[in-house]
Amino acid sequence: MKKLFLNLILSLTIIMSSAINAVPLMITDPSKPIVLNASQSEVAVSLPSNATTGYSWFLVMSKMSPLLTPVSHTYQKPDSKLIGAGGVEIFTFKVDPSAFIVPTKISLHFVYQKSWEQEVGKKMELVLLTN
Repeated sequence: MKKLFLNLILSLTIIMSSAINAVPLMITDPSKPIVLNASQSEVAVSLPSNATTGYSWFLVMSKMSPLLTPVSHTYQKPDSKLIGAGGVEIFTFKVDPSAFIVPTKISLHFVYQKSWEQEVGKKMELVLLTN
């Protein structure tokens, strides 16, 4: 009985650690719809950006689906040593399991603009489909 209990705890620890360390699906081409399956509990969106210009990507929360929860936002500097070279902004989202109950279309909307200006430089929509 004690051995069974220890095996159960070890199995749960492995399952939880693999869920915690799950690598999100990385999306680098937002121009095409992305099909998700239930095993993809996190999605990361990589958008080209150049912090030296003052522009940054912003998530439009008014159009945010309740099936996605923002987890993190990071800026990765370019590998290049060139002054003014652009990097990427990475937005990571947790996908709610209820998104996979029925086929679902989820849209994410981003704008690329300077935080101190009202004018939007670019708009981008990303479509996620669940099955």
